Amino acid sequence: MAEDPTTSGTSAGEQESLLPAHFRGRVAAAVFNIPLENARQSIGGDTLRPVQLPGRRSLAVLSIFEYFESPLGPYNEVSVGIVVQSKVGFGPFSALDLLSSRPDTGAWMLEMPVTSEKARRYGVELFGYPKTVASIDVQYSSNICLATVHEDHRPLLRVRLRCRRGLKLPVPWLVTYSQKSAEVLRTRIKTEWKVTLAPGAGSQFEITALDHPLSQKLLGLGLSKSPLIVLHGDRFSAILPAGERI
Repeated sequence: MAEDPTTSGTSAGEQESLLPAHFRGRVAAAVFNIPLENARQSIGGDTLRPVQLPGRRSLAVLSIFEYFESPLGPYNEVSVGIVVQSKVGFGPFSALDLLSSRPDTGAWMLEMPVTSEKARRYGVELFGYPKTVASIDVQYSSNICLATVHEDHRPLLRVRLRCRRGLKLPVPWLVTYSQKSAEVLRTRIKTEWKVTLAPGAGSQFEITALDHPLSQKLLGLGLSKSPLIVLHGDRFSAILPAGERI
Protein backbone atom coordinates (compact mmCIF):
# COMPACT_ATOMS: atom_id res chain seq x y z
CA MET A 1 0.00 0.00 0.00
CA ALA A 2 1.28 3.44 -0.91
CA GLU A 3 2.44 5.72 1.88
CA ASP A 4 -0.12 8.21 3.15
CA PRO A 5 1.14 11.62 1.97
CA THR A 6 -0.21 13.27 5.12
CA THR A 7 2.45 11.46 7.17
CA SER A 8 5.44 11.83 4.87
CA GLY A 9 8.19 13.69 6.71
CA THR A 10 6.19 13.93 9.94
CA SER A 11 8.57 13.85 12.91
CA ALA A 12 7.97 12.03 16.17
CA GLY A 13 7.85 15.43 17.88
CA GLU A 14 5.08 16.61 15.59
CA GLN A 15 3.12 13.44 16.27
CA GLU A 16 3.63 13.81 20.03
CA SER A 17 2.02 17.24 19.76
CA LEU A 18 -1.23 15.39 19.06
CA LEU A 19 -1.18 13.96 22.61
CA PRO A 20 -3.40 13.71 24.49
CA ALA A 21 -5.54 12.61 21.56
CA HIS A 22 -9.32 12.28 21.53
CA PHE A 23 -11.05 9.38 19.79
CA ARG A 24 -14.75 8.63 19.25
CA GLY A 25 -16.37 5.56 17.75
CA ARG A 26 -17.84 2.19 18.63
CA VAL A 27 -16.34 -1.06 19.81
CA ALA A 28 -17.17 -4.76 19.96
CA ALA A 29 -14.77 -7.16 21.67
CA ALA A 30 -14.53 -10.84 22.52
CA VAL A 31 -12.76 -12.31 25.55
CA PHE A 32 -11.28 -15.79 25.01
CA ASN A 33 -10.05 -18.50 27.33
CA ILE A 34 -6.48 -19.60 26.42
CA PRO A 35 -3.81 -21.86 27.97
CA LEU A 36 -1.66 -20.01 30.50
CA GLU A 37 1.57 -21.28 28.93
CA ASN A 38 0.55 -19.90 25.53
CA ALA A 39 -0.06 -16.52 27.14
CA ARG A 40 3.35 -16.57 28.81
CA GLN A 41 5.12 -17.43 25.57
CA SER A 42 3.36 -14.54 23.78
CA ILE A 43 4.53 -11.86 26.22
CA GLY A 44 7.89 -10.22 25.65
CA GLY A 45 10.40 -10.00 28.50
CA ASP A 46 9.75 -10.60 32.19
CA THR A 47 8.16 -7.26 33.12
CA LEU A 48 4.58 -8.50 32.69
CA ARG A 49 2.66 -11.55 33.80
CA PRO A 50 -0.56 -12.92 32.28
CA VAL A 51 -3.57 -13.16 34.53
CA GLN A 52 -3.98 -16.70 35.83
CA LEU A 53 -7.36 -18.42 36.04
CA PRO A 54 -8.18 -21.82 37.56
CA GLY A 55 -6.96 -24.77 35.51
CA ARG A 56 -3.86 -22.91 34.31
CA ARG A 57 -5.85 -20.75 31.94
CA SER A 58 -5.55 -17.11 30.95
CA LEU A 59 -7.39 -14.54 28.81
CA ALA A 60 -7.00 -12.98 25.38
CA VAL A 61 -9.08 -10.14 23.91
CA LEU A 62 -9.94 -9.54 20.25
CA SER A 63 -11.40 -6.07 19.70
CA ILE A 64 -13.02 -4.38 16.70
CA PHE A 65 -12.78 -0.58 16.70
CA GLU A 66 -14.50 1.84 14.34
CA TYR A 67 -13.07 5.29 14.93
CA PHE A 68 -15.39 7.92 13.48
CA GLU A 69 -13.42 10.86 14.87
CA SER A 70 -9.71 11.09 15.70
CA PRO A 71 -6.75 13.41 15.04
CA LEU A 72 -5.74 10.84 12.41
CA GLY A 73 -9.09 10.88 10.63
CA PRO A 74 -11.60 8.01 10.63
CA TYR A 75 -10.24 4.47 10.47
CA ASN A 76 -10.92 0.89 11.56
CA GLU A 77 -8.78 -1.35 13.75
CA VAL A 78 -8.71 -4.94 14.95
CA SER A 79 -6.54 -5.58 17.99
CA VAL A 80 -5.43 -8.78 19.70
CA GLY A 81 -3.96 -8.75 23.20
CA ILE A 82 -3.19 -10.86 26.26
CA VAL A 83 -4.66 -9.71 29.58
CA VAL A 84 -1.71 -8.93 31.88
CA GLN A 85 -0.53 -7.10 34.96
CA SER A 86 2.89 -5.60 35.57
CA LYS A 87 5.00 -7.47 38.12
CA VAL A 88 5.40 -4.28 40.09
CA GLY A 89 1.65 -4.11 40.61
CA PHE A 90 -0.15 -5.40 43.67
CA GLY A 91 -3.18 -7.57 44.20
CA PRO A 92 -4.82 -10.34 42.17
CA PHE A 93 -6.44 -9.83 38.79
CA SER A 94 -9.82 -8.17 39.25
CA ALA A 95 -12.15 -6.13 37.09
CA LEU A 96 -12.28 -3.73 40.03
CA ASP A 97 -8.72 -2.69 39.18
CA LEU A 98 -10.05 -0.84 36.13
CA LEU A 99 -12.25 1.23 38.44
CA SER A 100 -9.26 2.58 40.37
CA SER A 101 -7.58 5.87 39.53
CA ARG A 102 -4.37 4.15 38.35
CA PRO A 103 -5.30 0.73 36.97
CA ASP A 104 -2.63 -1.86 36.22
CA THR A 105 -4.57 -4.65 34.52
CA GLY A 106 -4.43 -4.27 30.76
CA ALA A 107 -3.58 -5.90 27.43
CA TRP A 108 -0.15 -6.76 26.05
CA MET A 109 -0.70 -5.90 22.40
CA LEU A 110 0.17 -8.64 19.91
CA GLU A 111 -1.39 -7.53 16.61
CA MET A 112 -3.14 -4.30 15.62
CA PRO A 113 -4.01 -4.05 11.91
CA VAL A 114 -5.47 -0.65 10.96
CA THR A 115 -6.88 0.82 7.76
CA SER A 116 -4.72 3.95 7.74
CA GLU A 117 -0.98 4.40 7.20
CA LYS A 118 -1.21 7.53 9.30
CA ALA A 119 -2.68 5.53 12.20
CA ARG A 120 -0.01 2.84 11.76
CA ARG A 121 2.88 5.30 11.97
CA TYR A 122 1.33 7.14 14.89
CA GLY A 123 0.95 3.91 16.89
CA VAL A 124 4.34 2.47 16.00
CA GLU A 125 6.43 5.61 16.48
CA LEU A 126 4.82 6.89 19.69
CA PHE A 127 3.89 3.67 21.48
CA GLY A 128 5.64 0.78 19.75
CA TYR A 129 2.24 -0.72 18.98
CA PRO A 130 2.45 -3.67 16.55
CA LYS A 131 0.36 -1.94 13.91
CA THR A 132 0.18 -2.92 10.25
CA VAL A 133 -1.98 -1.66 7.40
CA ALA A 134 -4.82 -3.83 6.12
CA SER A 135 -8.34 -3.49 4.79
CA ILE A 136 -10.93 -4.01 7.53
CA ASP A 137 -14.62 -4.20 6.69
CA VAL A 138 -16.98 -3.78 9.65
CA GLN A 139 -20.74 -4.22 9.40
CA TYR A 140 -23.48 -4.21 12.01
CA SER A 141 -26.73 -5.98 11.23
CA SER A 142 -29.37 -6.34 13.92
CA ASN A 143 -27.40 -7.72 16.89
CA ILE A 144 -24.44 -9.01 14.85
CA CYS A 145 -21.03 -7.39 14.31
CA LEU A 146 -19.16 -8.77 11.30
CA ALA A 147 -15.53 -7.88 10.64
CA THR A 148 -13.23 -9.11 7.89
CA VAL A 149 -9.51 -8.35 7.68
CA HIS A 150 -7.96 -8.36 4.19
CA GLU A 151 -4.43 -7.78 2.95
CA ASP A 152 -3.90 -7.24 -0.78
CA HIS A 153 -7.49 -8.46 -1.37
CA ARG A 154 -6.68 -11.69 0.47
CA PRO A 155 -9.00 -12.46 3.43
CA LEU A 156 -7.03 -13.16 6.61
CA LEU A 157 -9.62 -13.24 9.37
CA ARG A 158 -13.39 -13.17 9.76
CA VAL A 159 -15.06 -12.39 13.08
CA ARG A 160 -18.76 -12.68 13.89
CA LEU A 161 -19.84 -11.36 17.29
CA ARG A 162 -23.37 -11.57 18.66
CA CYS A 163 -24.05 -8.28 20.43
CA ARG A 164 -26.93 -9.39 22.60
CA ARG A 165 -28.50 -7.87 25.67
CA GLY A 166 -26.69 -8.22 28.96
CA LEU A 167 -25.36 -6.47 32.00
CA LYS A 168 -24.39 -2.83 31.35
CA LEU A 169 -21.32 -1.42 33.09
CA PRO A 170 -19.25 1.76 32.71
CA VAL A 171 -15.64 1.20 31.66
CA PRO A 172 -13.60 4.23 32.80
CA TRP A 173 -10.18 2.95 31.67
CA LEU A 174 -8.46 0.84 29.05
CA VAL A 175 -4.81 -0.03 29.67
CA THR A 176 -2.36 -1.17 27.02
CA TYR A 177 1.19 -2.51 27.28
CA SER A 178 3.61 -2.33 24.38
CA GLN A 179 7.32 -2.34 23.68
CA LYS A 180 9.01 0.69 22.18
CA SER A 181 12.68 -0.01 21.44
CA ALA A 182 13.81 -1.94 24.55
CA GLU A 183 11.32 -0.34 26.94
CA VAL A 184 7.88 -1.54 28.02
CA LEU A 185 5.25 1.21 27.99
CA ARG A 186 2.03 1.26 29.96
CA THR A 187 -0.65 3.57 28.55
CA ARG A 188 -3.67 4.35 30.70
CA ILE A 189 -6.46 5.48 28.38
CA LYS A 190 -9.35 7.38 29.96
CA THR A 191 -12.64 6.29 28.41
CA GLU A 192 -16.32 7.00 28.42
CA TRP A 193 -17.85 3.71 27.42
CA LYS A 194 -21.00 2.04 28.70
CA VAL A 195 -20.37 -1.56 27.77
CA THR A 196 -22.84 -4.42 27.54
CA LEU A 197 -21.51 -7.80 28.69
CA ALA A 198 -23.19 -10.51 26.64
CA PRO A 199 -22.72 -14.30 26.51
CA GLY A 200 -20.11 -15.44 24.01
CA ALA A 201 -22.14 -18.42 22.73
CA GLY A 202 -22.89 -18.10 19.02
CA SER A 203 -19.95 -15.79 18.33
CA GLN A 204 -17.06 -17.15 16.31
CA PHE A 205 -13.96 -16.35 14.30
CA GLU A 206 -12.41 -17.94 11.21
CA ILE A 207 -8.73 -17.82 10.22
CA THR A 208 -8.58 -17.94 6.43
CA ALA A 209 -4.84 -17.51 5.69
CA LEU A 210 -2.87 -19.92 7.85
CA ASP A 211 0.56 -18.71 6.69
CA HIS A 212 0.09 -15.04 7.57
CA PRO A 213 1.78 -13.59 10.72
CA LEU A 214 -1.60 -12.45 12.11
CA SER A 215 -2.96 -15.97 11.68
CA GLN A 216 0.14 -17.50 13.23
CA LYS A 217 -0.23 -15.30 16.33
CA LEU A 218 -3.88 -16.28 16.74
CA LEU A 219 -3.17 -19.97 16.23
CA GLY A 220 -0.33 -19.80 18.75
CA LEU A 221 -2.70 -18.48 21.41
CA GLY A 222 -4.96 -21.52 21.25
CA LEU A 223 -8.16 -19.50 21.40
CA SER A 224 -11.28 -21.31 22.51
CA LYS A 225 -13.81 -21.93 19.71
CA SER A 226 -16.23 -19.40 21.14
CA PRO A 227 -15.46 -16.45 23.41
CA LEU A 228 -16.39 -16.45 27.06
CA ILE A 229 -18.10 -13.07 26.75
CA VAL A 230 -18.71 -10.35 24.19
CA LEU A 231 -18.45 -6.67 25.14
CA HIS A 232 -20.08 -4.05 22.96
CA GLY A 233 -21.08 -0.41 23.04
CA ASP A 234 -22.08 2.06 20.33
CA ARG A 235 -20.77 5.16 22.06
CA PHE A 236 -17.08 4.97 22.82
CA SER A 237 -14.80 7.91 23.53
CA ALA A 238 -11.21 7.85 24.72
CA ILE A 239 -8.38 10.21 25.61
CA LEU A 240 -5.01 8.73 24.61
CA PRO A 241 -2.07 10.11 26.64
CA ALA A 242 1.63 9.42 26.28
CA GLY A 243 2.75 6.02 27.54
CA GLU A 244 4.82 5.65 30.71
CA ARG A 245 7.93 3.49 31.05
CA ILE A 246 7.75 0.67 33.57
